[in-house]
Amino acid sequence: MPLDINWRLLIISYAATVLVGLIVLQIVVGSIGLSTAAHFRGGHASLLGLTLPRSASMADAGAQRETVQKDQIRSQLTAPYGEVNKDPTTLHVVYACDKEQMEALKASVASLISNTAEHRRLHIHLLVGTASDHRNVAEVMGIPSALDSGTLRGGARVSLLLVESQTMMISNVDEAVVKERGNIRAVENYARFYLDRILPMDSLDTVVVYLDADTIVLGDVAEVASALLGSVGAAVALAQRNEPTAMEAFLEPDKRCLDLDVKERIGNLRSRTAYNAGVMGIHLGRWKSLRVRDRVEQWISWHNKCRIWKGGSQPPLLLALYDLTANQPGAEQVMVELPSEWNFANLGWKTDFAATELAGQKGLHWNGPKKPWLQNGLYVEAWLPWRKKFDSMIVSSSESKPSLTINQSHHSVNTSAACQVNLLKQKSRTACVGGLSFGCYSPLELWVDRGCKGKFAVYRVPAGTTDVLVLVEALFCKSRAGALNVCDVVPEVPDGQPCEAQILTTYFTQHKSDWQREGVRTKVKYKYMRKFYESARTVSGVRVEIIHDGLPEEFIANYTTDKIKFVYCDLHQYEQRLGVNDVRYYCFKERLRANPQWEFVFTTDLTDVFVKSNPCPYARRHRDRIFVGRETVDLPNHPWMEKRFRELSGKYYNWFRSMSPIGVEDKRIFNCGILGGTPRLLLRLFDRMLEVIEDPDLRIRKESSDAEVNVNMPALNWVLFTSYSPEAIQSDQPVHSRYKSWESDRTDVWFVHK
Repeated sequence: MPLDINWRLLIISYAATVLVGLIVLQIVVGSIGLSTAAHFRGGHASLLGLTLPRSASMADAGAQRETVQKDQIRSQLTAPYGEVNKDPTTLHVVYACDKEQMEALKASVASLISNTAEHRRLHIHLLVGTASDHRNVAEVMGIPSALDSGTLRGGARVSLLLVESQTMMISNVDEAVVKERGNIRAVENYARFYLDRILPMDSLDTVVVYLDADTIVLGDVAEVASALLGSVGAAVALAQRNEPTAMEAFLEPDKRCLDLDVKERIGNLRSRTAYNAGVMGIHLGRWKSLRVRDRVEQWISWHNKCRIWKGGSQPPLLLALYDLTANQPGAEQVMVELPSEWNFANLGWKTDFAATELAGQKGLHWNGPKKPWLQNGLYVEAWLPWRKKFDSMIVSSSESKPSLTINQSHHSVNTSAACQVNLLKQKSRTACVGGLSFGCYSPLELWVDRGCKGKFAVYRVPAGTTDVLVLVEALFCKSRAGALNVCDVVPEVPDGQPCEAQILTTYFTQHKSDWQREGVRTKVKYKYMRKFYESARTVSGVRVEIIHDGLPEEFIANYTTDKIKFVYCDLHQYEQRLGVNDVRYYCFKERLRANPQWEFVFTTDLTDVFVKSNPCPYARRHRDRIFVGRETVDLPNHPWMEKRFRELSGKYYNWFRSMSPIGVEDKRIFNCGILGGTPRLLLRLFDRMLEVIEDPDLRIRKESSDAEVNVNMPALNWVLFTSYSPEAIQSDQPVHSRYKSWESDRTDVWFVHK
């Protein structure tokens, strides 16, 4: 019996020892787990030795595991927010935006990254004012919902920061000014004044570049930062306006209530330069030490008590800076001036800028109400390529849904348009999935991708309503060669509504030679345009613009009618060596951009085309098509076209030589003498043609610096054969008569072409 008791005691003692050991081990392991989790939150990259922290229940254990997993994801994407700011080589760029500016933000970020030489140095800070905007921007940028930061393709870092708008002072702005210039009292316009408080920087010896979301960056922002860092004491870098403006243009004080001291300050500043702060460099340390923010708030406080200016956030900033230089010793050099090319502004309301002006800038700014992503937007062709480029910069993660490629919210890319796309009938073997392979690209465009082809219904919310969707159009759209394609969305027009077609043609007599007779200018003679002119006069529903480069005033006066007018195009602004038939596409683009209200437009030759009937009624039923003149001979092995493609050389000539004359496909030559469609379709076609014409690798450009470039025919054929599907193109009857047959008696066509 004693033996049994001793044995039992031995077993109990052993069990107690094991239990104590397990408890000690659990405490040690728990400590390791906690330190390891802390290790990850500190930003270290090692993913080895993860141990779940000690927990009191399985539910707690699950919560702890989720926390560690989120930390692990964060360490893979980027270092914690504050860590990256210790690197003195980082280029900090700040945007402040809301849900209305998602489209703008995408395009601007794409242009910023593409044009920054050392784009891996970029840390892009996105300031948002609401939790909803935080979620929207995170989704757009492909950032997991649990995190505040991520990395775009190419290495640029992006961070989100929710700011408290209640802490900002905002100017009172008259409703009339808001209607004229857009929502300039939005919170994001004022966030730039609070960056020294908002950004969690370890060092205030830091320069940030602030960009409005409605900008496109064509230069390297490192130049802006360098301008500040290279200055002596400057806190702010601002660009000259492309159209110089004085402060007087913005000052509109209410003399009935204005304080005498404030009145005196204003009087001294009326003649000073009025910069635009859409592109702005800020040295955070100097900004804080000079108390610029306090001075801005003081001016806003004075203004809100008694009106001082018209406008929003620009005047108080400039008044604060000028007041500072005038009244604080040592602050004379508070500003450094950037060249005007860094903020080429007024693109949101002025309509007379040429494409060449925009191309030579470092920063484009759509200040004003007509933003390029809106239905009435201006200079869309300068903005849209960057918007499209953004799509390739998003890095997918398990929790992110990058825009355009796999974003379920892609159907509402433009929130102000409230656009929705439904698939009516799939016509492709590849599945068409909303948000994945089709959606709304802009208020006037539908996108399809990944081999999708089908008929779609496009809906929008009419102005003045919030939740009623109305059908805009049902249309066919397909992905080109499995790649993203954009189709126009044009509202249906009620039956019986007048239908007019606009015809554009050119009559250049001053600066270009006849392309068939080198060195010989075309003479100013009525007979040169007689057949076209007289035919157009007799066809109802057709209006004509004859674009010229300096026809005599008497000639213009004699032949201008209520439906035929002459429009001047300054050819000096375009490359001098472009031939008469190539340069005309720049002039056509000018007129298309200036007249977005045109329903259908046709561009034609002048001497060998005449008008037979109004294209508009038929074109209205086929708005998704390009109408093109077509010859009776095939392109493969055609001697004259081969000579033209030899002038292009490279990929163009290789493609031409690869074309086989055998097969059932229609391979007849497209002719530039007749082109037509909606203005947006034509603009897109002309842009693609001009990309070929402007290609610096063309043989004709390399072999001679002064040889005339006249390659519009091979450019058109290259673009249509390689970028458009046959279903998107219509030729022959009813578009035109048989080419080179002068079928002048035809009544079943719109145009007769020699």
